Amino acid sequence: MRAEVFAKDTQSLVAASRLLLSVGARGINVPNKATVAQNPELAPAAALHSLAAALAKTEMEGICPHYSLKFNNDARDPASTLRRFEAFCEEAASLHVREILLVSGSGSRSFDSLACLKALTLPAERRPAIGVAFNPFFPDRAARMRERARLRQKLNTGAVSAIWLQIGSDVLLLREALAFLAELRGVHPALRLYGSVFLPSRKLLAQLKFRPWNGVFLSAEYLSSVEVASTITCRVLDAYATHGVEPLLESAVRSRAEWRAAREQLGLSPDIPAALSTAEDPAADATEATEPGLSEPPLSKRPRRQSNPVAPVDAEPAAAVSPAT
Repeated sequence: MRAEVFAKDTQSLVAASRLLLSVGARGINVPNKATVAQNPELAPAAALHSLAAALAKTEMEGICPHYSLKFNNDARDPASTLRRFEAFCEEAASLHVREILLVSGSGSRSFDSLACLKALTLPAERRPAIGVAFNPFFPDRAARMRERARLRQKLNTGAVSAIWLQIGSDVLLLREALAFLAELRGVHPALRLYGSVFLPSRKLLAQLKFRPWNGVFLSAEYLSSVEVASTITCRVLDAYATHGVEPLLESAVRSRAEWRAAREQLGLSPDIPAALSTAEDPAADATEATEPGLSEPPLSKRPRRQSNPVAPVDAEPAAAVSPAT
């Protein structure tokens, strides 16, 4: 299982990344949630240089930085936006990064991820592999078909090597989308698939009810309790396993105990490497979620997964605003 790193500055970025690697995360995703001016330390290139100074080459190969055109976009000059992205790709490759995730970000813009892929001139040998986002969970069928058509267009550029699935709770829609992706892999056999999950907690569910994330479709049933949400998440993970999708945990992990508790709650093996002693645990430097208002209690104190069956999980998803991908 991969994990997203939650950090507010260079120190917490490095500490949280070291922790995740030490407990056995298969890779680390570094989000891009602000412009360079808003947070220069966590801008895509700056974050990579900080990590490269602290991590081994083999560890950097498992880092996947996100690159959002919302925060790296010259609205008046698409050519300038493309040059910035291509320069970042070359810089990431020089730091041994093997894969990046390109997203449009919420809102609309003329030069989005699809336009960027179509305009890309940098040869594959001079950049990391590029992944793109895909949302299987739109309640409206027409919206789902548009999302699939857009994904096909991205793949047709020849620049896409991986697909990253959005979080959602409708398992039936997920299975339909995974069948669609299986067809695409018949044409693109080297395509890698990743899928996001939350680790449910009472506080997280309450905050998602109060302020839903753009483009994240979670049913009232999922939001009703930690037990139900955990069971749905386990069914999502089962579907991922069946179709060769590598999970990405999008909840903050701040200690070995929290990582172990997360894996147990999600029905995964709790085993973690023994290389990091308790005295060396850098959890104190890891920070809360950077999404405003979405900090969570320690995972080790959250309710564990319940083994008893719960109500059906395929209820109508909750309404949310879709992001541009």
